[in-house]
Amino acid sequence: MTLEEFQNELRLGIPDPLPEPQPYDPTVNHAPKRKDILTPAEKKLAIRNALRYFPAKHHKMLAKEFAEELQKYGRIYMYRLRPTYKMYARPIDEYPAKCRQAAAIMLMIQNNLDPAVAQHPHELITYGGNGAVFQNWAQYRLVMKYLSEMTDEQTLVMYSGHPMGLYPSHKDAPRVVVTNGMMIPNYSKPDDWERYNALAVLAHAEGVHPLPIVRLGVVGDDHTVGDHHARGVLVGRKQPKRMAGVHHERLLVGHLRQVFHHQAVLGPVLEHGAVATVGDQLVRMLGHSGVQVVLDH
Repeated sequence: MTLEEFQNELRLGIPDPLPEPQPYDPTVNHAPKRKDILTPAEKKLAIRNALRYFPAKHHKMLAKEFAEELQKYGRIYMYRLRPTYKMYARPIDEYPAKCRQAAAIMLMIQNNLDPAVAQHPHELITYGGNGAVFQNWAQYRLVMKYLSEMTDEQTLVMYSGHPMGLYPSHKDAPRVVVTNGMMIPNYSKPDDWERYNALAVLAHAEGVHPLPIVRLGVVGDDHTVGDHHARGVLVGRKQPKRMAGVHHERLLVGHLRQVFHHQAVLGPVLEHGAVATVGDQLVRMLGHSGVQVVLDH
């Protein structure tokens, strides 16, 4: 693949027509099969959540494919969309970006998915068994597309790997605002996390760490089952220390007001009653800051 072809594929996002299915590579260290924990109704919702990234014309074919992945692996990784180019951190000037920070984030993502670095590269898991860069390959492709378009006056917002979109901000704002694993230990248990991760409405992201030149806002990072000392907001390179506790709502809302200008936010599908509680805190905070939250397509 030439450099131009590589750059064009990053800019493309999810291709149409879709790439052909790829064979399962037994030489790669794969994630173990996850617990079969979803009810039949929840499995349908998990497939619907996966299909939201694709035009309706592909739904019939992909629904069957995603159902098979969910049955076989316990998660929907969308192996079909895994890039065929070699995954590694290239020189920063080879990334098709409009600002240096976006190129640095693209480099960081590909480094974390390098088979020499990642624990389960084809499942987008960097380390720790569950520490995922993204939940599926559609998210990877969309984020790389957004980063190729980002200017230094925009911010990419992500919800557990799901890209909500690019929003107007300013040069001193974080280039990316990320929220991960929004679960409260006192009111949840391991099976709750398994269920919501299988539904693709939350993730425990360990593969997204900032480079020195990148401003990255992290909201609710590591609020997962059993973690009573969760890390809070990463303010930026001038203030690198994390502040404990996402309950400092005034700090979060004030930050979001700098990033957003009453833009609509596309969030994960949270129709299931129990699942809706997972995203409730983020949705409430966004609503208080004057940001419209869209929960479904």
